[in-house]
Amino acid sequence: MIMRGLVAGLALFALCACDDDDGGGGSFNSGVDGTKQVSDLTDDEANAICRAAASYGESLISRRQACVVASILFSEDSASCNQFAQACEQAPAEPDDEDDDCQDGLPAELRDCDATVAEMESCQVGLANLVVQAVQGLSCSQAGSPDAQERASSIFSAGNPAAVPACEAVRTKCPGAFGGDDGSDAGVGGAGGGGADGIDGADAGPS
Repeated sequence: MIMRGLVAGLALFALCACDDDDGGGGSFNSGVDGTKQVSDLTDDEANAICRAAASYGESLISRRQACVVASILFSEDSASCNQFAQACEQAPAEPDDEDDDCQDGLPAELRDCDATVAEMESCQVGLANLVVQAVQGLSCSQAGSPDAQERASSIFSAGNPAAVPACEAVRTKCPGAFGGDDGSDAGVGGAGGGGADGIDGADAGPS
């Protein structure tokens, strides 16, 4: 789905360290006409936006930081976190499989969405930046801290659209995009968990 790719790009990168990029941000470019209404998208166009969202999400976080985030999620102390992070960084890159989350076309919740593609993509960029801000600065010295765990788990969230000015148009024009009446409760559940209608959580998690 359109928004699934954003979460998948962040979450899958955190769990598999899919490449050696240093992060720092990239561009969001789906190639879809920005003036087109979301409700008029073909399934192929919706999938293209989803894949662009996944790529953008991956571009925002370095492999090292992704490994630290994943390590904090699965460690109770700094020693085990450092051990996990080191193994993560040294592991071979896994195949990029965000396409698994970007094959559903336009979800039913967005078939009445009057926002433009440009407005939707601006919202996605804002949400991604919000999530990445939450995990920046995390280190294994904070492993075991409830605050660090909460911040690390936000990698699986689509963020809070109510906190992103760029999402105002989507919240207004696409009632089903975020599940709640105003989008303020649209955070996605943990890995493998359900999210708000229209914005699914990435089904990523340790096996």
